[in-house]
Amino acid sequence: MPTKQILEKYRTTSNSKHDKGARFERLMQAYLETDPKYAHKFKKV
Repeated sequence: MPTKQILEKYRTTSNSKHDKGARFERLMQAYLETDPKYAHKFKKV
């Protein structure tokens, strides 16, 4: 799923700004841990 669609889904399904922010943080964590461009640069995200 494209990032734009993921973010739109978060906007429409989140119950609060806190929930939206927590989902975004988990998305970025997964991205940084798995994307080949960044995965090797971090021990823990």
